[in-house]
Amino acid sequence: AKRVNPPTFEETYAFFFWGLVGEERVDVKAVCGDKKPVQMQTQATFTDGLFSAVTLGIYSPHTAKVWCE
Repeated sequence: AKRVNPPTFEETYAFFFWGLVGEERVDVKAVCGDKKPVQMQTQATFTDGLFSAVTLGIYSPHTAKVWCE
């Protein structure tokens, strides 16, 4: 089985109204420094989805992840 490396950077950002309101940027150069970024993703984790469901979508966080070489 292939082992999945944990992300170099992981942060949860606040969005509102089902993700329609809010804007965040991740500076990949600052995160990786001299290393090459190999993957970036944003997702609604289980916890993010739980917050969104409990607040009926008013608070709808998303998590950003970056992997560097």
